[in-house]
Amino acid sequence: MITNKENQMRLATVVAALALVVATLPAFAQKPAAPEMKIVSFTGQIQIKMPDGSIVGVVPGAAVPTIPAGAEITIVSGEAVMSAGGVAIEANAGDAFNFTSTDGGVSVNATAGEVSVTVGGTEAKVGTGDKVSVTSADGKSTLTVDSGSVAVTSNGQTTEVAQGGTTTTTTTSTTESSTNAAATSEQESSEETGGTTTTSQSSPTQDITSPVSGSTP
Repeated sequence: MITNKENQMRLATVVAALALVVATLPAFAQKPAAPEMKIVSFTGQIQIKMPDGSIVGVVPGAAVPTIPAGAEITIVSGEAVMSAGGVAIEANAGDAFNFTSTDGGVSVNATAGEVSVTVGGTEAKVGTGDKVSVTSADGKSTLTVDSGSVAVTSNGQTTEVAQGGTTTTTTTSTTESSTNAAATSEQESSEETGGTTTTSQSSPTQDITSPVSGSTP
């Protein structure tokens, strides 16, 4: 017969084995957290449709909300600069876009007007119906045109990038300041092949530090 002591020893062995399995699970099994969007600066009024369908209005004078992935942002008046996951987004009155995230990346889908999406030394003009996504790893960011055709500027040269085309930007340093959320950089080299542009740069991708006051009516 199996004694209680033997049962306890077997149970302890099973628990130890399970603990070992959990401890050795690969790090990639955990999905990266979805980035949030911050309003860096704005004038006028911004309307945010949250993922749950609620509407938040933002005007100068009070705290600015953090925008979660899945929200739709409309610039009612004035202009705005926003930042998410190292990507700067600029929009003006009448512009609107959806902000989503996949595997820790940033996706911008313009639903009205035209918004500017900047990462590293690369700027993409995303028009109505166009969508781009940016993924980053090991100091390198890749901008992909998911739908439509987007004008992409790197190293002073503008190329029309069709759906499926990519732009890869390598940065050596990134700083943030409230004075200029758009990328300002000095590129050392730029090489284009087909629908892919590779850019190297030696200066910061964007300057963003602190949000400007707004309110939630």
